[in-house]
Amino acid sequence: IDVEMVANNTAKDAAAAWVKLTTLNARDKLLQTLTTKTEKMLTQMETLVTSGMIDKSASASAEIAVRALLLEKANIDAQIAAASASYMVFFGSVPKNLSTPQSLLTSADLIQIQRNWSSAPILLQTSAQVLAAKQSLIAAQGSEKPTLGFKAGVSSPMEKDERTTYAIGVELAWIIGDGGRRKANTAAQAANLKAAEQKLKGAKLAGKRELDTALSRRSTLIASLKTLAAQEVSSQNELKIMWSQLPTGQTSVRQLIQAEEKAYRTSDQKISMESELLKLDFEMLASSGLLSKKLGLSANKKTTKAEK
Repeated sequence: IDVEMVANNTAKDAAAAWVKLTTLNARDKLLQTLTTKTEKMLTQMETLVTSGMIDKSASASAEIAVRALLLEKANIDAQIAAASASYMVFFGSVPKNLSTPQSLLTSADLIQIQRNWSSAPILLQTSAQVLAAKQSLIAAQGSEKPTLGFKAGVSSPMEKDERTTYAIGVELAWIIGDGGRRKANTAAQAANLKAAEQKLKGAKLAGKRELDTALSRRSTLIASLKTLAAQEVSSQNELKIMWSQLPTGQTSVRQLIQAEEKAYRTSDQKISMESELLKLDFEMLASSGLLSKKLGLSANKKTTKAEK
């Protein structure tokens, strides 16, 4: 059970490192596109300011917005460096065009996870601790009782005319005057069993609560992603209209920069939410013990059993 837990947790951490890096790369690419656009538009605004067609204040506010985006870009670049280091711990070097991993969680997996949540590795491990505590208590209780033994012996003759003597008997043994050590040990083992049972009860409650929370969060993320996808389409349609109005003066460069940033925020939020959903899927698979099986990490364990 311990090996299975380690395999699932390691696979989950590796997947999280992979997802985090690809998410940051996607956000960085999106922000780079916006930064390039806004810098070009800012140059246009500065030209208009120089010609006296627009006020300097409009250009100044746009410049502040662009600098904020550049600062955000520097922050994401720093996060990418850290995420790359985490990725290399599990996978070695980072590929040039690293793609986002696909979710391995299926509808059938969701049904199985909800049905067999009490068989999660952490709960099986805790159950094993309860069984071990019970065995220790039984052994301790047994040491307090008298022990019945069987003895047989042979007495060889010292002289030629003496006969060989055989003896068979039953021996009853009971240790007394041990200072109460056996009773104290039994009490300690009983306390250990009670603690193990309480731990199992708590683990079951926590496991069910975590599963319910994960399922609820997953449903919320899926619904939110649908909303963000619709908002993303609306933002792009709005941008097309505003770009078409720019030559006629119906839309200002400043308004366009604001609209571009708004559209970026929507897409950026969508990327982050997709990442959260993907990591949640891997976490649910790992907690249920299914992730290592899907990745074939249990193969070595099975082979070892077959060879014995």
